[in-house]
Amino acid sequence: MKKRNRIIALLLSICLILGCFMESPFQSSNQVSAATIKVKYTYNGKNKTYSGKSRKIIYNGKTVSLSNTPVMVFSKYVMAPYYETFVKGTVKVKKSYSSKTKKLTLTGNGHTLVMKVGSKTATIDGKKTNLGAAPRTITYRSSKKKRIMVPVKTVAKALGLQYTYSSRTGIVKLTTSSSDSTSTEETTTATTATTTATTDSSETTTAQTDTTTVSRTGELKAMWISYLEFEAYLDTYKSSKANFTKFIDHMYDTCVANNMNAVIVHVRPFGDAIYKSSYFPWSKYISGKQGSSPGFDPLTIMVQEAHERNLEFHAWLNPYRVSFNTSYSSLSSDNPARKWHNSSSTSRNVLSYGGKLYYNPSKSQVQTLIINGVKEIVKKYDVDGIHFDDYFYPSFSSSNVKTAFDAKEYNSYKASQIAAGKSYKSIYNWRRANVNKLVSGVYSAIKAIDKNVEFGISPAGNIDNLKSNYSYYVDIDTWLNNTGYIDYIMPQIYWGFTHKTAAFDDVLDRWVKLNKKGIVDLHVGIGVYKVGMAKSSAYSDWKEWQQDTTLLKDMIAYGRKKDVDGFAFFSYEYFDTSGSIKFSSKSFSSTRKTRLKNTIKKLVTALK
Repeated sequence: MKKRNRIIALLLSICLILGCFMESPFQSSNQVSAATIKVKYTYNGKNKTYSGKSRKIIYNGKTVSLSNTPVMVFSKYVMAPYYETFVKGTVKVKKSYSSKTKKLTLTGNGHTLVMKVGSKTATIDGKKTNLGAAPRTITYRSSKKKRIMVPVKTVAKALGLQYTYSSRTGIVKLTTSSSDSTSTEETTTATTATTTATTDSSETTTAQTDTTTVSRTGELKAMWISYLEFEAYLDTYKSSKANFTKFIDHMYDTCVANNMNAVIVHVRPFGDAIYKSSYFPWSKYISGKQGSSPGFDPLTIMVQEAHERNLEFHAWLNPYRVSFNTSYSSLSSDNPARKWHNSSSTSRNVLSYGGKLYYNPSKSQVQTLIINGVKEIVKKYDVDGIHFDDYFYPSFSSSNVKTAFDAKEYNSYKASQIAAGKSYKSIYNWRRANVNKLVSGVYSAIKAIDKNVEFGISPAGNIDNLKSNYSYYVDIDTWLNNTGYIDYIMPQIYWGFTHKTAAFDDVLDRWVKLNKKGIVDLHVGIGVYKVGMAKSSAYSDWKEWQQDTTLLKDMIAYGRKKDVDGFAFFSYEYFDTSGSIKFSSKSFSSTRKTRLKNTIKKLVTALK
């Protein structure tokens, strides 16, 4: 998809050079898309740079002057300086502000809005409400102007204005009459899931988020944060909302410092949930015990804090994996896997194989459960993507591939096809069809709720293994050559350039060739966890991982040479080996830590 966009952008650039357009793309509300801007500003004493679409505000048909104080997006909310937007530019409200209490009051159009810098809670005509995003004070470094930024949508509506926004054109339209707020194909009203204000008032209202996305320009640079990082959280802190927020803030700040623009965070590692779910039990990786609530909603915190830093948030799920053991009694009583197992009519929905428990991919009830779980996340949380990794079917041997796991369901399918006089699939293609049905179902469910939310899969990197008749059963050819399955593929190419059978460049070349249609984005998963590894006969490339501090940088360079769309790095803990959090990487030898540090330093420079 991005390759197509690059071609379009190139053609538009050529056309602009040749004079095809006689006016600025910002002179018409019918432009195709908004330009990109970079804004340097200071917030909370730190110098920051915002990169995103150029947005403008139109009030009753006239553009509000914001040339020296640009509009930005934080936490997916369009934010603008209140003075230029509402005092000077639109309804010309009266304002009062106390620098001591940080309380800002806007009065006009028959309404009074009282806000406090740093707080999402406000009052509209005396009633408590949630603004969705807290007003914040920033200083534009170019103009030296200090301004209080407020969420345009909620403030506009509080002052009785009609609000529409086009995420494609970057235009906000504010009007004093509902008759002027007609809907066009380029101007849509936000309809995404609500965020409830945390107050004690029964009169609390909710604020809906704008239909914008975190502003990522160029390639994806994502950090995987797995359940192993959450284990370290529990080993380091007593679980609480404050401690969890501190933990997340620390990790996200490190991600930003390492030039990342996205996080891929485990929210359902083992048929459980690191969020409040109606379908899955609380994960032990957030509370210490499966089924036990931590007393707060971690996913709300994780999404909000990511967007505060202009990081995309992709919710990482393992669809079929239930546990790394076969003990049903170790599952919480509200775990659907345990409930199904305890009923003879549904016991085959969960299968024990290879010392682990899996949801049965062939069962329609399982597929419905997984899809409903995805829908729940997309509806309730402002995520930018849903992400599956490489855990699909387990591996089989030639001796059990036709008898183990869901072979019983296959035999029933085969018998019914024969009885009906119909042809039937091999067990291999039948299993692939089961996975395809889930993948297409998840994709359709996501897009029906929010077409801007991406769905991506990160399979194992070895294409031959993926196409084997004995494992995974992921039909990558179908996914990459047809719409309606995934938005991006992120193969885990965890080998160096010197690997004897799966050299990084050779494997990536095959993926690029496989994705020649460019229907989906191709991101490269890189195994940072191998940097500085010890000598091992099991890895023909061990010396490269141990000693070559330019390896990761070289991988980025090669990926860019092949025009890939982005990169992801496994995993966070290897970027944070010297802090107070008890990641397993903290126990590495000083030699390995030094190698990691030096290698990552060169990687970070390459990612700028």
